[in-house]
Parts: sequence; C-alpha cells; structure tokens
Amino acid sequence: MLESSAKRRGLLCDSKKYHEFIRTCGELITWINAKLQLAYDESYLDPTNLRAKLQKHLAFDSELTENEKRLVAVEAQGEQLIKEKHFMSEQVGKVLLLILSVRAQLGELRSGWDELRTKSALKTQRLREAYEAHTLQRKVEDMEKWLDRIEGELATEDHGRDLISVEHLMKKLDALDAEIRGRADAVNDLMQKAREIKTLGSPTSDAILGAAEQVVARYSSLNEPVLIRRENLRDAHALYEWIACAEEELEWLADKLPLARSQECGDSLNAAQSLQKKHAALEKELESRQAGIQEIESKGNAMIRAKHFAAPQIEKTIDTLTSALLSIKDAASVRRARLQQAVDSHQYYTEVAEAEQWIRDQMPVATNQETGRDQAAAEGYLRRLTVLEKEVAKFKDEVERLRARCDALQDQQNANQIAARQVKLETSYADLVKECNRRRTQLVDAGRYHRFVRQVDDLSDWLHDKEHLASSEDYGRDLEDCVQLTEKFETVVRELAGAGERVAAVQRAQEELLRSGHPYAASIRAKGTDLNTLWTRVNEAATERQQALAGARQVHRFDQEADETLNWLGDKEATGVAMENEDLAHADLATIKVQMQRHDEFVHGMRAVEKQVAELCREAERLWTAFPNTREHLEVRKMDMEEQLKDILEGTRRHQERLQHMESLQAYFQVIFTTI
Repeated sequence: MLESSAKRRGLLCDSKKYHEFIRTCGELITWINAKLQLAYDESYLDPTNLRAKLQKHLAFDSELTENEKRLVAVEAQGEQLIKEKHFMSEQVGKVLLLILSVRAQLGELRSGWDELRTKSALKTQRLREAYEAHTLQRKVEDMEKWLDRIEGELATEDHGRDLISVEHLMKKLDALDAEIRGRADAVNDLMQKAREIKTLGSPTSDAILGAAEQVVARYSSLNEPVLIRRENLRDAHALYEWIACAEEELEWLADKLPLARSQECGDSLNAAQSLQKKHAALEKELESRQAGIQEIESKGNAMIRAKHFAAPQIEKTIDTLTSALLSIKDAASVRRARLQQAVDSHQYYTEVAEAEQWIRDQMPVATNQETGRDQAAAEGYLRRLTVLEKEVAKFKDEVERLRARCDALQDQQNANQIAARQVKLETSYADLVKECNRRRTQLVDAGRYHRFVRQVDDLSDWLHDKEHLASSEDYGRDLEDCVQLTEKFETVVRELAGAGERVAAVQRAQEELLRSGHPYAASIRAKGTDLNTLWTRVNEAATERQQALAGARQVHRFDQEADETLNWLGDKEATGVAMENEDLAHADLATIKVQMQRHDEFVHGMRAVEKQVAELCREAERLWTAFPNTREHLEVRKMDMEEQLKDILEGTRRHQERLQHMESLQAYFQVIFTTI
C-alpha cells in the first residue's frame, strides 16, 4: 500500500509538471502574440516623439532579451520531461500524434519568437533611422538658427563706444570666429550624415540634404563678413585707441595748464628756486610729452589720409590737441620768464640782504670809539681797521655788481623797490666808508697821541731815573769813591745835555699835534708842561748834584789830608811819647845834650805839622762856610786835629822842661865834680 501510495504520488507530480509545462507554453505563446502586435506597429512613420518611441522600443527589445530566458527555460523543461520518461512519455511514445503536437507547439513557439525578434529589430532600425533623420533635421534647424545669429552679429553696425567696448567686441569677434571655426566639423558631419540618410532612402532625406547644402554654403560664406567685421573693429579700435591717447594727452595738458598759468612766484629765493625747479621739471615733462603728442598727430593724419570713417572727429581732435599744446607752451614760456625774474629779484634781494648784513657786521669795527690804552693797542685797532678797509675796498666790486644787477632788473614790475634797495645799500656802504675814514683819523690821532705820550713817558722815566741819580745823597766814602761818583755823574750830565734834543723833539711833536687841532690837545699840553717842568727840575737837580759832588770832592780831599795829618800827628805823638818815656835818670850831660838836640829836631818838625793843621783848619772853615751841611763833620775833624796837636805840643813842652831840668841838674853835678 505504501508502494502504491508512493507511485501514485510520483505520477501525480509528473502530471503536475506536464500540465505546468503546457500552461507555461500557452502563456508564452500568448505573450509572444501580444508583442508581435507591438512589433508590427508602424509608429516610426509619425515624426513626433521619436526619441520616446525609440527609447520605449529599446526598452521593448530589452524586455524581449530578458524573456528569451523563459523560452529557453520552457524548451529545456520540455526536453527534460521527455528525457525523464514522463508518465505520459509512454503514452506519447505510443501516441505519435500527441508527440508531434507537442513538437509542433514548441516549433510554433520558436517560430513566433523568431518572428517577434525580427520584427522588433526591423522596427528598432526604422525608429533609429527616423530618429536620426529627425535629429539631423533638428541639427540643420539649429545650425540655421546659429547661422542667423552669427550673420546678424557680423552684420551689426555696433563698433563700440570707447576703447574698452571695442576691445570687448574684438574679443567677442575672436570668440565668434573661434566658434565659427569650431563649427566646421559639425557642418561637415551634418553634410555627411545628410548624405548617409539620403542613401538610406528616408522620406525626408532630400529635404534634409538640401537644407544641409544650404547650411554648408552659408557657413562657407561667413569668412568675408568676419574679415569685414574684424577690419571695422580694428579701425574702431585704432580710432578709440588714438582718441584715448589724445584724450590722455589733452587731460594731462588740461591738468598742467593751471600750473603753467600759475601766478605764484614765491615769496623768497628758496621758494622761487623751488618753483623754478618744478617748472623746469614741467617743461622737461612737456618736452618729453611733445614727442608723444606729435606721434599722435602723425597717426591721426595718417588715419585721415586713409579716409577713416571718423576723419572729421580725428581732425577736430588734432586741432584741439595742437591748440592745447600751443597754449601750455606759451603759458610755460611766460611763466618761465616770470619765475626767472622772480628768482633774479629774490636773488638780488638775498644778495643785497647779505651785503647789508655784511656792512652791519663790519660797522661795529668802524664805529668803535675805543682807541686803546697805549700805542700797541691803538696800532692793533689800526691793523684791524686796515684789514677792514681792504675788505671794504674789495666789497666795492660787490656793490657795483649789485648796481649792475639792479640796472638789469629795471624792466621788472618792482623796479622802483629794487632801485630804492640799491640806493639804501650804497648809502650804507658810503656810511661804512665814512666811518672807516673817521675811525682811521681817530686811530691815527690816537696813535700819534700814544706815540707822543710814550715819548713823553719814556723821556719822563729816563729823566726820573736821572733825577733820582741827581737827588742822590751818596757822595762816596772817600775821595777816590767821590771821584768815581763825580765821573759817573759827569756822564749823566753829558746825557742830560744830549737829551735836550729829545726834549726839543717832543716839544716839536707837541706843537705839531696842537697845530693840527688834535682832540686830546689838553692832555698833550698838560703832558708837555709836565715834561718841561721835569726837565727843568732834573737839570736843576743835576746842577746841584754836580756842585754837591764838587763840594764833596773838596770835603773828601780835606778828609784825606786830615787823615794824613792825623796819621802824621799820630806818628809825632808816638815819637814824642817814646822820647818822653826814655829813662834819663842815669843819663849824663852829653846824653841829655843829644836828647835835647833830638827834641829840637822834633819841635822843628812839629812846626810843619802845626802849619799843616792850621791850613786844614782854615780849609775846614772855608768848606763849612761854602757847604753848611758839612759843618758838623768838618768841626769834628778840625777838633780832632787840634786836640791831637795840642796833646803833642803839651807832651813836647813837658819833655822839653824835663830835658832842661835834667840838663841843669847834670850841669850842676858836672860843676860840682869839676870843683871837686
């Protein structure tokens, strides 16, 4: 029973597979028939929505490709059923008609499928051809629209409003030309595809080919408009470039014209020179610009000769540029002359101011009232004045040069002011010269005065020295010393005698200074009076000194003789004392006689001494009478001699008395002895 059940299950499963196969074949045949209706559809004849139709049919082909697997699967399933000896296979094998029916059904399925694929491929081709023809038609139409736009742009009369717009149009033309050249392959491809479509026999191929040929012809004819447009834009670019350069120069000339017409000339030399340098820079820049302006005019004239479409405008611009250039050149020339005049004026004023300052700087030296305390100082001032006078004399050339400058500037507007300033300078210079002359006179007078004073002072100092010598109370220690002093003073006396000429020269200088009306006349007169007084006093003192020395010489001679006499007296006194001290107690009469004889000789010698002392005493009295100042001295000397002489005479007298006594005594004794 189990085997029967298993067998029954197997039969049922095989039956199920068979019926499923039959059902699948039926469904697939039904699907193929439905798709064949779509494949036989001639929608490609309608040019609308060809792209969508093509895409839809391509999707249909994709669907067929995907469902081809079903066909292969069904065929494989049928073959598999036969190979597996299906429960119906014996029946199939027995019933040949049933097998042929299955085979026929499979053949019908394959035949339907092949027909479907063929029709679908043909429809795909037709749709592609229709789509390509339609696409080509669209490209032709697009190309025609593009040609219309290009031809319109090339035919435009817009040549720009200025250089920037022209350059933009030229760039646009370059882009347009590049675009045209870039379309060459597209045009050639368009023509080639039109010919290909013509060979395919498309219903619209003739119209498309004709349109493509027209497109090619129109495209080929674009070269000439491009060249014409490019030439026109180049002319416009040259025009606007020229106008831009001309307007730039006109703008520069307009900017610089106020500077060239400026009335400012500067209020000082530095300011005027600065403006002159700026104007020179402007003229240099104008000169450098002039070459560019001439080049612009040359280009403009060339464009006019070439019959440029804007020739009237170019000619008008050239006239404006030429007029502006002439205006600024004329204004620059006038301003250059004005600035030169301003520089000359300010330079003159500056040089005059420097000259006036120099005069003011030198004036204190010329107006100085200081003459110095002595001749050296006065000569120092005079040397400085001499240097100044040389500089002042040399400065006259500068004043004359400024006078020439002043005369050369008389054509200027401020000529009167310049002339007045020159007169002021010359007046100041004349005042300086006058002050120098006055100062020289002052210093010469001061020098003469100081020279006179120096002469007086030197002579006064010398006379004071001589006065000191003449007033000396030194008369020497002895006669010899006095003789030397006398001889020296004789030299002083001779010098004083020789100095008389110096005194006379000073007096002549004094008289000359006084006659010339010297400003220091009072001082000169006082100095001369003092010198004369001193001269008289010194001469008097010298005379007195000479007399005093003569008296002193006599006094010293007296002293010398007095000393000699005193020495003599001393010798006599010593002799007398020696004789007086001799022992006469044992002397005999003969001896006493001899002593008395010696005493007589001594007394005889004393008479000469007494005479000498008497003469010296009389000389002393004469001297103190002549020279009272020597009285005390002479009295002492006289007294010394008299006292010493008196002492000697007294001793002589005593010795004589003693000798006489001894003589009497010895005579008595001798008488006695004789008597005895």
